[in-house]
Amino acid sequence: GSMEFMPKTMSILGQGGAHFPHAYVSTPMCCPSRSSLLTGLYAHNHQVHTNNDNCSSPQWQQEFESRSFATYLSSAGYRTAYFGKYLNEYNGNHIPTGWREWAALVRNSRFYNYTVSVNGHKRKHGEDYARDYYPDLVANESLAFLRQSKQLFPTRPVMMVVSFPSPHGPEDSAPQYQHLFHNVTTHRTPSWNHAPNQDKQWLLRYTGQMEPIHIRFTDMLHTKRLQTLQTVDDAVERLYKELVSLGELDDTYIFYTSDHGYHLGQFGLVKGKSMPFEFDIRVPFFVRGPKVPRATRIKEIVLNIDLAPTFLDIAGVEIPDHMDGKSIFPILTDAFASTARVNCCASKVMKKQVQKRRKRTDKLRSTRLLYLFEGLHKSTRERNIHVKCSSGRHPSPCLANQKWECVHDGERWHMRRCKLHPRHRKDCVCSDNGADSGTVALESSSGLDLGGSGLDLAGSELAPSKTVVFKKPRPVAHSMLAAVDSTGHFGSLSSKLTAEERKQQRREPYRNCYGNYIAKLSYKLKISLLTSFCHQCAHLKVSFSPLSVGPFCFCQNANNNTFWCLRTINDTHNFLYCEFITGFITFYDMTADPYQLRNAVHDLPSQVVQELHNSLERLKRCRGAKECQM
Repeated sequence: GSMEFMPKTMSILGQGGAHFPHAYVSTPMCCPSRSSLLTGLYAHNHQVHTNNDNCSSPQWQQEFESRSFATYLSSAGYRTAYFGKYLNEYNGNHIPTGWREWAALVRNSRFYNYTVSVNGHKRKHGEDYARDYYPDLVANESLAFLRQSKQLFPTRPVMMVVSFPSPHGPEDSAPQYQHLFHNVTTHRTPSWNHAPNQDKQWLLRYTGQMEPIHIRFTDMLHTKRLQTLQTVDDAVERLYKELVSLGELDDTYIFYTSDHGYHLGQFGLVKGKSMPFEFDIRVPFFVRGPKVPRATRIKEIVLNIDLAPTFLDIAGVEIPDHMDGKSIFPILTDAFASTARVNCCASKVMKKQVQKRRKRTDKLRSTRLLYLFEGLHKSTRERNIHVKCSSGRHPSPCLANQKWECVHDGERWHMRRCKLHPRHRKDCVCSDNGADSGTVALESSSGLDLGGSGLDLAGSELAPSKTVVFKKPRPVAHSMLAAVDSTGHFGSLSSKLTAEERKQQRREPYRNCYGNYIAKLSYKLKISLLTSFCHQCAHLKVSFSPLSVGPFCFCQNANNNTFWCLRTINDTHNFLYCEFITGFITFYDMTADPYQLRNAVHDLPSQVVQELHNSLERLKRCRGAKECQM
């Protein structure tokens, strides 16, 4: 929704180019997403799963950085240049292969007090707006590069990346825009502060509604993010005017997109990304250039992994077989073709294809209707349990004096007695050794090594968080398949159940125990596996910012938020299907429920769920465009 506050960009690229409203990232997290953009690979192939692990590592530099689109374009004679944020863990000690002009930010986003690696030399900047405001510096250097290229190398083609930190934290806006958008609350969508959510993944079941201080913070952050984007809006206009001045506009392709979406209060989550919802995985995507239709919406799905092969295709460079993405250049040129003969033929072909798809879809819908009654609502008992558990009155784990808890196994709800309730509690029958064992576990829980072998990750609800989105962006199906990459710790669904059984066996000696040390152990274990964010008054680094809401902390992610998703958009279907590492499953009908308020997985027959699961399993292992297209 932030694009509506960037009128210059919308005029130049929206009215002057093509808009892909169904654009998604392969992973809604900075470094994995940027790595996919550079290489055209899914995260399970470039092996960058978080903003830290393997992000700009020596292994990444040697094996994957050397195969970015810049390497192929530079070898083809292009003058390549990069300005702005690169990768979160980039230390500035090397110039990546393929870039002739290099001025990249060292480490993560900043607006002031940062360091830039300029062709191998590190330059530090302070906090003076005129000299140091980073979005302006990125814009100025990119325009200077265009002028230099035109003057010194007038016949050589140019490939330039302009990567702004905006609207990333710390959200320091330019002084001239700090008075804007203070009463804008467009971030308050129907899912805003919609919490808790007992039909969703573990984190959202335990995320309640925001406190007043959180609400003030989300409003403030939305204001600051929109303010920072005004400088980007100015930069797009400056770039456009520079191309006009140089006489290069009609021969230049301009792509505008982002590395992930964002949430501000959705489902009670104060801020962040990396969630399997539209607000995190969907990004703006605009293209302007020769033979690109103007003021046009193109319904095909496009992913960040499609950018690298698209750039090579436009340049006439052969696309390597190892790239997972597929060029969208043919889609752009096909959309531009508008003669009456072409339109007539295309209309006839599409009509036949749609009719065939509708026949297959009608059969699928009949199956769904049958299983809706004979599967989910097979018995009165199952229906009653489903209604009770969907109400959220029986959360898991049990609260004080709670008699029953609802547990979801990925297919249906189950009700279990709360062991800690006085009615169900028996006298402690644990031996002294058993109690000592629990005490030892408590003492060591705060120092758990999440990357080690001490945790049974296959059966745990708390496991490493990594995300990947797969897609199917073909003109006929318009579908995208999404998945979060695991790390090899997790096997089939049967192995997860076996691990769960092993975990229950280990707990059996203490099942009848009731004591504070067990409660504390469980509490400390969960907290140690959560990702929290603490806001301090100095969150906004620039001293002239008037906004402050005081310090507070909140949980913004959990390690069991690892998920695989299938995103499909076509003439008859529009849904998001996700599997979590815990075995939990979600399904959202995006036509009926665009804000994903209701998990409709129980509306699906088991055979459809199995088909979707099989599709994800195939795509999680795919390599190259031939395997990664369905």
